[in-house]
Amino acid sequence: MKFIERFPEKNAVDLPAPQTIDALLKEPKAGKWLFMSDQCKHCRTSPCHEACPTGAIVRNEFGGVYYQTDICMGCGMCVAACPFGVPEISPKTGHSMKCAECYDRLKDGLRPACQEACTTGAIQFGPRELMVREARDRVNYLITHGHPEAQLYGVDPFENYDSLNSFYLLMDKPEVYGLPSDPVTPTKYMAGDYLRGAATLILCAAAVAACLV
Repeated sequence: MKFIERFPEKNAVDLPAPQTIDALLKEPKAGKWLFMSDQCKHCRTSPCHEACPTGAIVRNEFGGVYYQTDICMGCGMCVAACPFGVPEISPKTGHSMKCAECYDRLKDGLRPACQEACTTGAIQFGPRELMVREARDRVNYLITHGHPEAQLYGVDPFENYDSLNSFYLLMDKPEVYGLPSDPVTPTKYMAGDYLRGAATLILCAAAVAACLV
């Protein structure tokens, strides 16, 4: 869960103090809090899945991206591949870990624990088509009721990245929530990095050989 505190650019202490009770009550709020359940995005085209050399990462029957820790060798390729910084290597087991979308609960016909525990209904789970429809209805309602900044994140494909199975209704720019506005798969550029590294090694070897002659 992320907690983001937002304050106006002009500090409240720099503004003239209200002189009456009415002015105080009508004074605009000085800041606001934003909240986000920051879990795995279960990308529709998941780079962690593609980067895993052992086949430990699979897509299950519910559309989620699932890590099989008994096959994972802890190489960290999935960590490097994720543009959202979700997977981590467990310091205890040495295996990759992340949100499993409560796969064991889903198999038993239960809802994910985060949705079950959410008291406001902010977290929803269901068929993607239904969730997209409800999300679009909700954002349209917010826009027409005084929240023009409301937007959906991950419902539609980005310029350089596919859409997400876990998407968000945001009340500010994605960057405010720590989300990339246009995600890019880091491994997309790894081939070039390897080539540049190889070229550097060749040049170093040539320089050493020249010194030894």
